[in-house]
Amino acid sequence: MYRQTRAEGKVELHRRVNSGGNDLLVGQNRLVFGPPFRQGSFLKFLARSLGLILVAAGFVGLVIDGTRSIVNNSLSFASVAGMVDALVPGGISGLQEKVTSQVHPLLWDPVLVHLVQLPASVTGFFLGAFLLWLGQKPLEPIGYLAGR
Repeated sequence: MYRQTRAEGKVELHRRVNSGGNDLLVGQNRLVFGPPFRQGSFLKFLARSLGLILVAAGFVGLVIDGTRSIVNNSLSFASVAGMVDALVPGGISGLQEKVTSQVHPLLWDPVLVHLVQLPASVTGFFLGAFLLWLGQKPLEPIGYLAGR
């Protein structure tokens, strides 16, 4: 397997050599260590990290909402719209203007209006769980494959 790199306008060909655990790139009279990760593993790491943060934030938000509900003697949740208003300077009104002018007005009213009314803690928890599922490491096969 060859890989092309561009250095100062000229193209060099590198050949992969397997040396134990690390791959070596053999080029013109030099050895360069290749990346120790497979393609796409950084995105999986990023998805797992962001998923863990969102699950933790969802749990903390659920505790805060539960405490608020106990104090007020009624069930109350912080909505996604409230979180967006607190975190983003334009808030929901800016988001509504951008969606209706750039995408489509029907996307805002039946779809996004209902999504921003969901509880923020539960939404963060489920979004984090989805990202953790997306970024999970592939399962290691047990034993050997008979077809090889």
